[in-house]
Amino acid sequence: MKTNKKMWLVLIITFAFFAISSCSHDEEDIIKVDETLDNLKNIGILDKGNGIRIYGVGNYSLLGFNYSGEGLLMSVDDVNYYPRIDRYDFYKCLSFTYFPNIIMDDDEKRTVTYTKEGYISKVNSKLFDDGVSTEYTVTYSYDVDGHLISCVTQGTYKGFSEDFGEYFDSNFNIKITITWDNNRLVRCNNIESVFNGSSMLMQRTKDVLFEYDLVNTEKYNNKYCQWPFSFVGIHDFSLSHDLSLYGLTYVGMFGRGPSYLPAGITIKEKDENGVERSSYMVYRYVFNENGTISRFYYNTSYDDFYYSPLPKE
Repeated sequence: MKTNKKMWLVLIITFAFFAISSCSHDEEDIIKVDETLDNLKNIGILDKGNGIRIYGVGNYSLLGFNYSGEGLLMSVDDVNYYPRIDRYDFYKCLSFTYFPNIIMDDDEKRTVTYTKEGYISKVNSKLFDDGVSTEYTVTYSYDVDGHLISCVTQGTYKGFSEDFGEYFDSNFNIKITITWDNNRLVRCNNIESVFNGSSMLMQRTKDVLFEYDLVNTEKYNNKYCQWPFSFVGIHDFSLSHDLSLYGLTYVGMFGRGPSYLPAGITIKEKDENGVERSSYMVYRYVFNENGTISRFYYNTSYDDFYYSPLPKE
Protein backbone atom coordinates (compact mmCIF):
# COMPACT_ATOMS: atom_id res chain seq x y z
CA MET A 1 0.00 0.00 0.00
CA LYS A 2 2.81 2.38 0.88
CA THR A 3 4.49 1.45 -2.35
CA ASN A 4 1.35 2.30 -4.33
CA LYS A 5 1.04 5.65 -2.54
CA LYS A 6 4.66 6.45 -3.34
CA MET A 7 4.12 5.55 -6.99
CA TRP A 8 1.04 7.77 -7.20
CA LEU A 9 2.95 10.58 -5.51
CA VAL A 10 5.78 10.28 -8.05
CA LEU A 11 3.29 10.27 -10.91
CA ILE A 12 1.47 13.36 -9.57
CA ILE A 13 4.74 15.27 -9.06
CA THR A 14 5.95 14.24 -12.53
CA PHE A 15 2.66 15.35 -14.12
CA ALA A 16 2.77 18.66 -12.25
CA PHE A 17 6.37 19.26 -13.37
CA PHE A 18 5.55 18.70 -17.03
CA ALA A 19 2.36 20.76 -16.76
CA ILE A 20 4.29 23.68 -15.23
CA SER A 21 7.10 23.28 -17.79
CA SER A 22 4.57 23.24 -20.61
CA CYS A 23 2.88 26.40 -19.37
CA SER A 24 6.27 28.04 -18.94
CA HIS A 25 7.22 27.27 -22.56
CA ASP A 26 3.83 28.48 -23.82
CA GLU A 27 4.22 31.72 -21.86
CA GLU A 28 7.74 32.18 -23.22
CA ASP A 29 6.45 31.66 -26.77
CA ILE A 30 3.65 34.20 -26.21
CA ILE A 31 6.10 36.74 -24.78
CA LYS A 32 8.44 36.17 -27.73
CA VAL A 33 5.58 36.64 -30.24
CA ASP A 34 4.43 39.80 -28.47
CA GLU A 35 7.96 41.24 -28.42
CA THR A 36 8.52 40.43 -32.09
CA LEU A 37 5.15 41.91 -33.02
CA ASP A 38 5.90 45.12 -31.10
CA ASN A 39 9.20 45.49 -32.95
CA LEU A 40 7.59 44.72 -36.31
CA LYS A 41 5.23 47.63 -35.65
CA ASN A 42 8.32 49.86 -35.48
CA ILE A 43 9.73 48.72 -38.84
CA GLY A 44 10.68 51.73 -40.96
CA ILE A 45 10.60 54.16 -38.02
CA LEU A 46 13.79 56.20 -37.76
CA ASP A 47 12.77 58.57 -34.98
CA LYS A 48 9.65 57.76 -32.98
CA GLY A 49 9.89 60.89 -30.87
CA ASN A 50 9.88 63.15 -33.91
CA GLY A 51 7.55 60.91 -35.91
CA ILE A 52 9.82 60.02 -38.83
CA ARG A 53 9.11 56.90 -40.87
CA ILE A 54 10.41 55.91 -44.29
CA TYR A 55 7.73 55.27 -46.91
CA GLY A 56 9.51 55.46 -50.25
CA VAL A 57 12.88 55.05 -52.02
CA GLY A 58 13.71 55.64 -55.68
CA ASN A 59 13.23 58.19 -58.46
CA TYR A 60 11.24 57.38 -61.60
CA SER A 61 10.97 53.85 -60.28
CA LEU A 62 9.97 54.06 -56.64
CA LEU A 63 9.44 51.49 -53.90
CA GLY A 64 6.52 52.52 -51.70
CA PHE A 65 6.02 51.06 -48.21
CA ASN A 66 2.45 50.81 -46.89
CA TYR A 67 1.72 50.35 -43.19
CA SER A 68 -1.39 49.37 -41.24
CA GLY A 69 -2.97 51.55 -38.56
CA GLU A 70 -1.04 49.50 -36.00
CA GLY A 71 2.21 50.22 -37.82
CA LEU A 72 2.82 46.83 -39.46
CA LEU A 73 4.27 46.79 -42.98
CA MET A 74 1.46 45.41 -45.13
CA SER A 75 2.72 45.80 -48.69
CA VAL A 76 5.48 47.11 -50.92
CA ASP A 77 4.48 48.80 -54.18
CA ASP A 78 6.61 49.30 -57.26
CA VAL A 79 5.64 52.78 -58.51
CA ASN A 80 6.81 53.83 -61.98
CA TYR A 81 6.54 57.40 -63.22
CA TYR A 82 6.54 58.30 -66.93
CA PRO A 83 7.29 62.04 -67.16
CA ARG A 84 6.59 62.37 -70.89
CA ILE A 85 2.97 61.43 -70.36
CA ASP A 86 2.82 62.38 -66.65
CA ARG A 87 1.50 58.98 -65.60
CA TYR A 88 2.09 56.72 -62.60
CA ASP A 89 1.78 52.93 -62.68
CA PHE A 90 1.37 51.05 -59.40
CA TYR A 91 2.23 47.39 -58.97
CA LYS A 92 2.02 45.58 -55.64
CA CYS A 93 5.19 43.51 -55.56
CA LEU A 94 4.96 42.20 -51.97
CA SER A 95 2.18 41.69 -49.43
CA PHE A 96 2.51 40.59 -45.80
CA THR A 97 0.60 38.59 -43.21
CA TYR A 98 1.81 37.99 -39.67
CA PHE A 99 1.60 34.94 -37.39
CA PRO A 100 1.59 32.95 -39.59
CA ASN A 101 4.33 35.03 -41.23
CA ILE A 102 4.00 35.02 -45.00
CA ILE A 103 5.32 37.31 -47.74
CA MET A 104 3.56 36.99 -51.09
CA ASP A 105 4.13 38.29 -54.57
CA ASP A 106 2.22 37.36 -57.72
CA ASP A 107 3.35 33.77 -57.99
CA GLU A 108 5.47 33.03 -54.94
CA LYS A 109 4.58 32.39 -51.32
CA ARG A 110 7.41 32.73 -48.80
CA THR A 111 7.18 31.52 -45.22
CA VAL A 112 9.19 33.88 -43.01
CA THR A 113 10.77 33.72 -39.55
CA TYR A 114 11.61 36.93 -37.68
CA THR A 115 13.98 37.59 -34.81
CA LYS A 116 12.54 39.24 -31.70
CA GLU A 117 13.98 42.53 -33.06
CA GLY A 118 11.84 42.19 -36.19
CA TYR A 119 14.69 41.21 -38.52
CA ILE A 120 14.13 38.48 -41.11
CA SER A 121 16.06 35.38 -40.04
CA LYS A 122 14.75 32.73 -42.44
CA VAL A 123 12.78 32.50 -45.69
CA ASN A 124 11.38 29.28 -47.17
CA SER A 125 9.84 29.08 -50.62
CA LYS A 126 8.50 26.60 -53.15
CA LEU A 127 7.71 27.69 -56.69
CA PHE A 128 6.56 25.85 -59.81
CA ASP A 129 6.72 27.76 -63.09
CA ASP A 130 6.91 26.62 -66.73
CA GLY A 131 7.65 23.04 -65.78
CA VAL A 132 10.44 23.98 -63.38
CA SER A 133 10.23 23.42 -59.63
CA THR A 134 12.34 25.69 -57.41
CA GLU A 135 12.64 25.20 -53.67
CA TYR A 136 14.98 27.15 -51.43
CA THR A 137 15.75 28.33 -47.91
CA VAL A 138 17.59 31.54 -47.04
CA THR A 139 19.07 31.97 -43.56
CA TYR A 140 20.15 35.42 -42.30
CA SER A 141 22.48 35.97 -39.33
CA TYR A 142 23.17 39.13 -37.32
CA ASP A 143 25.80 40.27 -34.83
CA VAL A 144 25.04 41.62 -31.35
CA ASP A 145 24.72 45.15 -32.78
CA GLY A 146 22.00 44.07 -35.22
CA HIS A 147 24.24 44.10 -38.31
CA LEU A 148 23.62 41.54 -41.04
CA ILE A 149 26.75 39.35 -41.21
CA SER A 150 25.72 36.43 -43.42
CA CYS A 151 23.06 35.30 -45.86
CA VAL A 152 23.06 31.65 -46.94
CA THR A 153 20.75 30.35 -49.67
CA GLN A 154 20.32 26.64 -50.33
CA GLY A 155 17.92 25.28 -52.89
CA THR A 156 17.09 22.96 -55.78
CA TYR A 157 16.02 23.29 -59.42
CA LYS A 158 14.08 20.42 -60.98
CA GLY A 159 12.37 20.27 -64.34
CA PHE A 160 12.66 20.17 -68.11
CA SER A 161 14.81 22.86 -69.71
CA GLU A 162 13.51 23.97 -73.10
CA ASP A 163 16.80 25.77 -73.71
CA PHE A 164 18.86 22.59 -73.35
CA GLY A 165 16.16 20.11 -74.32
CA GLU A 166 16.68 17.88 -71.30
CA TYR A 167 15.52 17.23 -67.75
CA PHE A 168 17.73 18.58 -65.00
CA ASP A 169 17.95 18.10 -61.25
CA SER A 170 20.46 20.43 -59.62
CA ASN A 171 21.04 22.13 -56.31
CA PHE A 172 22.53 25.53 -55.61
CA ASN A 173 23.93 27.50 -52.73
CA ILE A 174 24.81 31.16 -52.36
CA LYS A 175 26.82 32.42 -49.42
CA ILE A 176 27.14 36.13 -48.64
CA THR A 177 29.49 37.14 -45.85
CA ILE A 178 29.52 40.74 -44.63
CA THR A 179 32.40 42.11 -42.55
CA TRP A 180 32.00 45.06 -40.17
CA ASP A 181 34.48 47.10 -38.14
CA ASN A 182 33.37 49.68 -35.59
CA ASN A 183 29.91 49.95 -37.20
CA ARG A 184 31.45 50.46 -40.65
CA LEU A 185 31.08 48.15 -43.60
CA VAL A 186 34.36 46.62 -44.68
CA ARG A 187 33.62 43.85 -47.16
CA CYS A 188 30.81 41.86 -48.77
CA ASN A 189 31.93 38.52 -50.20
CA ASN A 190 29.66 36.35 -52.38
CA ILE A 191 30.08 32.80 -53.66
CA GLU A 192 27.42 31.10 -55.79
CA SER A 193 27.70 27.43 -56.71
CA VAL A 194 25.47 25.06 -58.70
CA PHE A 195 25.82 21.26 -58.43
CA ASN A 196 24.47 18.18 -60.14
CA GLY A 197 24.82 15.63 -57.39
CA SER A 198 28.40 16.03 -56.18
CA SER A 199 29.62 17.49 -59.49
CA MET A 200 29.96 21.27 -59.65
CA LEU A 201 28.31 22.72 -62.75
CA MET A 202 29.10 26.37 -62.13
CA GLN A 203 30.65 28.76 -59.64
CA ARG A 204 31.00 32.52 -59.65
CA THR A 205 32.21 35.00 -57.05
CA LYS A 206 31.84 38.66 -56.23
CA ASP A 207 33.85 40.65 -53.71
CA VAL A 208 32.84 44.18 -52.69
CA LEU A 209 35.29 46.38 -50.78
CA PHE A 210 34.03 49.57 -49.10
CA GLU A 211 36.15 52.71 -49.16
CA TYR A 212 35.94 55.77 -46.89
CA ASP A 213 36.77 59.46 -46.87
CA LEU A 214 38.80 59.89 -43.70
CA VAL A 215 39.22 63.65 -44.18
CA ASN A 216 35.67 64.96 -44.70
CA THR A 217 34.11 62.66 -42.14
CA GLU A 218 31.15 64.93 -41.34
CA LYS A 219 29.80 64.37 -44.88
CA TYR A 220 29.30 60.66 -44.19
CA ASN A 221 27.83 60.52 -40.67
CA ASN A 222 24.70 58.38 -40.74
CA LYS A 223 22.62 59.69 -37.82
CA TYR A 224 19.85 57.08 -38.03
CA CYS A 225 21.99 54.16 -39.29
CA GLN A 226 19.95 54.01 -42.50
CA TRP A 227 20.60 51.70 -45.41
CA PRO A 228 21.11 53.86 -48.53
CA PHE A 229 21.48 50.67 -50.59
CA SER A 230 20.43 47.05 -50.34
CA PHE A 231 22.41 43.86 -49.94
CA VAL A 232 19.83 41.63 -51.54
CA GLY A 233 20.45 42.27 -55.20
CA ILE A 234 20.84 45.97 -55.91
CA HIS A 235 24.10 47.75 -56.85
CA ASP A 236 25.79 44.42 -57.67
CA PHE A 237 26.47 43.63 -54.01
CA SER A 238 25.18 40.10 -54.11
CA LEU A 239 24.23 37.12 -56.19
CA SER A 240 21.22 36.45 -54.00
CA HIS A 241 18.49 34.26 -55.43
CA ASP A 242 15.51 36.07 -53.92
CA LEU A 243 15.86 39.57 -55.38
CA SER A 244 12.21 40.50 -54.74
CA LEU A 245 12.90 41.12 -51.06
CA TYR A 246 15.69 43.65 -51.59
CA GLY A 247 13.58 46.71 -50.73
CA LEU A 248 13.03 45.45 -47.18
CA THR A 249 16.60 46.46 -46.38
CA TYR A 250 15.55 50.12 -46.46
CA VAL A 251 12.99 49.72 -43.67
CA GLY A 252 15.34 47.74 -41.43
CA MET A 253 14.08 44.18 -41.90
CA PHE A 254 17.66 43.09 -42.60
CA GLY A 255 19.17 44.75 -39.55
CA ARG A 256 20.77 48.09 -38.74
CA GLY A 257 22.75 50.05 -41.29
CA PRO A 258 26.21 51.57 -40.77
CA SER A 259 26.77 54.61 -38.56
CA TYR A 260 29.32 55.94 -41.06
CA LEU A 261 28.68 55.78 -44.80
CA PRO A 262 31.19 54.64 -47.45
CA ALA A 263 32.46 57.03 -50.12
CA GLY A 264 32.59 54.28 -52.72
CA ILE A 265 33.07 50.60 -53.47
CA THR A 266 35.39 48.44 -55.53
CA ILE A 267 33.78 45.34 -57.05
CA LYS A 268 35.86 42.33 -58.09
CA GLU A 269 34.07 39.54 -59.95
CA LYS A 270 34.85 36.17 -61.46
CA ASP A 271 32.20 34.61 -63.68
CA GLU A 272 31.42 30.94 -64.33
CA ASN A 273 34.06 30.87 -67.10
CA GLY A 274 36.80 32.19 -64.82
CA VAL A 275 36.82 35.63 -66.43
CA GLU A 276 37.73 38.33 -63.93
CA ARG A 277 36.70 41.97 -64.02
CA SER A 278 36.59 44.87 -61.62
CA SER A 279 34.70 48.14 -61.36
CA TYR A 280 34.43 51.13 -59.07
CA MET A 281 31.41 53.09 -57.91
CA VAL A 282 31.45 56.53 -56.27
CA TYR A 283 28.91 57.32 -53.54
CA ARG A 284 27.59 60.71 -52.50
CA TYR A 285 24.86 61.69 -50.06
CA VAL A 286 22.53 64.63 -49.49
CA PHE A 287 20.94 64.92 -46.04
CA ASN A 288 17.82 66.62 -44.74
CA GLU A 289 18.13 69.09 -41.86
CA ASN A 290 16.99 66.43 -39.40
CA GLY A 291 19.84 64.09 -40.43
CA THR A 292 17.86 61.66 -42.58
CA ILE A 293 19.14 60.77 -46.05
CA SER A 294 17.48 62.87 -48.75
CA ARG A 295 19.31 61.58 -51.82
CA PHE A 296 21.88 58.87 -52.46
CA TYR A 297 24.08 59.11 -55.57
CA TYR A 298 25.85 56.06 -56.99
CA ASN A 299 27.99 57.28 -59.88
CA THR A 300 25.56 59.39 -61.95
CA SER A 301 22.38 57.62 -60.81
CA TYR A 302 20.50 58.43 -57.63
CA ASP A 303 17.66 57.43 -55.32
CA ASP A 304 15.51 59.83 -53.33
CA PHE A 305 14.19 58.99 -49.86
CA TYR A 306 10.67 59.90 -48.73
CA TYR A 307 9.38 60.08 -45.18
CA SER A 308 5.95 60.31 -43.58
CA PRO A 309 4.85 61.48 -40.14
CA LEU A 310 3.66 58.81 -37.73
CA PRO A 311 -0.08 58.74 -36.98
CA LYS A 312 -1.02 60.34 -33.68
CA GLU A 313 -1.91 57.86 -30.95
